[in-house]
Amino acid sequence: MCSTIPLNAEGWTGLINGELAESDLDARTIFDNSRDKKLGIHVYHIEKLDPTIGKLYQKCLTDLSGIVSNLRRENANLRVIGFSGLCVTNEGIELFTKKLNCKEKGYKSKEHILEKEGQKIVFEANSEREMNKKIRDGYKAINRCRMLVTYPSEESMVWKYLK
Repeated sequence: MCSTIPLNAEGWTGLINGELAESDLDARTIFDNSRDKKLGIHVYHIEKLDPTIGKLYQKCLTDLSGIVSNLRRENANLRVIGFSGLCVTNEGIELFTKKLNCKEKGYKSKEHILEKEGQKIVFEANSEREMNKKIRDGYKAINRCRMLVTYPSEESMVWKYLK
């Protein structure tokens, strides 16, 4: 399963720069093929539900390639301006950094995944002091959430699919 959010240039730029949260996205920021010429693709969730599928990320990119091709039938000037994901798990961070060559750009998320007694929480740490307090309270730091991004001018297998 791969859920993506198609965004217009304003929405995608606002999201990857930390000016908009995923929950802020609305009709003004969602891509409209009859209006917009630029498309930013944001991966909202990816999860391998079927173990018989090989490399899920390749299946997702193949499917996205088909969707973009279909959009271009009615919008010949459509350009994909970027690809992103707010990664919250170690597996997602590894996929986006090591396989897809995405990187953190200007925006650095302050959200951390912490765990205590088998329960995971999202904690926004505004300082090292706040984070240390949570650790003293018995939480284990799992990872910091990361907005990972690639642009068409960068080397990434994403662009082999989304030309």
